[in-house]
Amino acid sequence: MFLKNKHDEIADNYDKINESREFSNKYGRYRKTLLSYAEGRVLEMGIGTGINLQHYGPRVTELVGVDWSDNMLMKAFGKQDDNKQDPDHQGPGKVKLVRGDCLSLD
Repeated sequence: MFLKNKHDEIADNYDKINESREFSNKYGRYRKTLLSYAEGRVLEMGIGTGINLQHYGPRVTELVGVDWSDNMLMKAFGKQDDNKQDPDHQGPGKVKLVRGDCLSLD
């Protein structure tokens, strides 16, 4: 419960906190390259703020993202809405974001 509460607390600043890491160690570039190979149905456990959503391409027919933090998921929903509004974004066909604990999914 402690970690879930922490994730809820840091959701608003999570992307900003990790922004420098994305560029300083090329993590963002590797993320983009790796996720561009995804296809079919994808399950992303711990989707967090949805930082990966922009990197999934149209070969992903369905994406289900799971996270236990309501606040993190709200950020992910916002990113998904932004992607839908962008006419140049060619992301996954169907996206479903779900609150749940990865350790206790049925």
